[in-house]
Amino acid sequence: MCSTIQKSLHEDVLPWLFNRVDEFMVDNNSVITNSYASIEMGLRGSQFAHGTKIDQINQKIMDREKERQKFEAAETKRRANRRLARDKRSKD
Repeated sequence: MCSTIQKSLHEDVLPWLFNRVDEFMVDNNSVITNSYASIEMGLRGSQFAHGTKIDQINQKIMDREKERQKFEAAETKRRANRRLARDKRSKD
């Protein structure tokens, strides 16, 4: 009787059990892989797009600051030239 149970255990139950364990391991690996892909594509993609947008905004701010500095330099030069012209006219 004992050998019949052992034979049945080795022929029927253990292969079934190992198949179920393998299926569980494959499902577990696919869940981990899919979760990782979702995080990478969803969150990281959004973070990258957001970072790119912030870089563009910062670049615009720096460009505006450079333009403002150029304008101030030109305005200072224009005022100096007008002052020189005024002084020259007053001397004449």
